[in-house]
Amino acid sequence: MIEANAAALYFPAWRDVRIRFRDRDLARIPAPWLRCDSRASVLTGAPRAATSPINAMRNYLFACLESEARLALLAQGLDPTMGVLHADQRNRDSLALDTIEPVRGDVEAFLLDLLEDREFGSRFRRVTERYLPDRRAADA
Repeated sequence: MIEANAAALYFPAWRDVRIRFRDRDLARIPAPWLRCDSRASVLTGAPRAATSPINAMRNYLFACLESEARLALLAQGLDPTMGVLHADQRNRDSLALDTIEPVRGDVEAFLLDLLEDREFGSRFRRVTERYLPDRRAADA
């Protein structure tokens, strides 16, 4: 419950974060992709299956971190599914999620630096749009 309350305060702060695309590519980029309006996916209504570039990058970084945490826990002989802070749930490595909490801010700082330093091209869209439903009507 504490984490959910903190998230309700934290994620709206991302609304001001922008992703920069090359000027020549802007006409091909859906307007909702230029900022981080919502943490929820238009596909699922939840953070999984991100439908914006910023959330997709965030999900990817945390999936990599969770995977590394899981491997480190297994290497130490610990069960990554037995959480302390995160409740145990089927098909979830709750202890791995617990262990990544202290570095969550570092990962988000990395992403913010990346978004500030990098300009993306339309290739990003070509790679991701095949996983999305046809939203041309919604973009119009």
